[in-house]
Order: sequence, then C-alpha cells, then structure tokens
Amino acid sequence: MEQRDYNVMSEHGITDQEYVDRFGLPQALVGTPEMNDWMLNKTYEDNIVDCTEDLISKGESRDKAKSKCTSIAGKNKKAAMKLLKEVQKRRGY
Repeated sequence: MEQRDYNVMSEHGITDQEYVDRFGLPQALVGTPEMNDWMLNKTYEDNIVDCTEDLISKGESRDKAKSKCTSIAGKNKKAAMKLLKEVQKRRGY
C-alpha cells in the first residue's frame, strides 16, 4: 500500500518526511493526518511567543502583548484550518 502524504503542502510535491526533517516534527507523524494538527498547534504557539516578544521590545506590557498576540494567532490558526479543509476536500483525504 502506498503511503499518503497528509501535509497541507502535499499538493505541491512536499512530502511528509520533508516536513519532519525541516520543522522537527516527531517521526511518528509521517503518513498521518495528525501532522497537520501538530503543525497548526506549533505554529500557533510559536507565533504567540514571537509576537509577544516583539511587542514587549516595543514597550508593550507583557499581559497586553500576550493578549493581542493570542488574538492574532487565533485568527491566523482559524484561517489555516480553513485552508487545510479546502486542501483535504480537493485531494479527497
């Protein structure tokens, strides 16, 4: 049985293994749809941290920066989830 690539970029020839190698995902996620959940959550968390640090460096309080960044990251994650559903529908899995 041929292994499927579930990552959102598989339509463009990117393999799950390439995702694991490039982004440090656990090897066990190759060939599973859970790799997208892992990437969505990791990106969400990283975006909050990076954005918060950036706003703090510009004089924002930690609490206000984290609140703003959590909201922005949540909107971006929602948009990414919508895109993932569109890709899954197009490719049929």
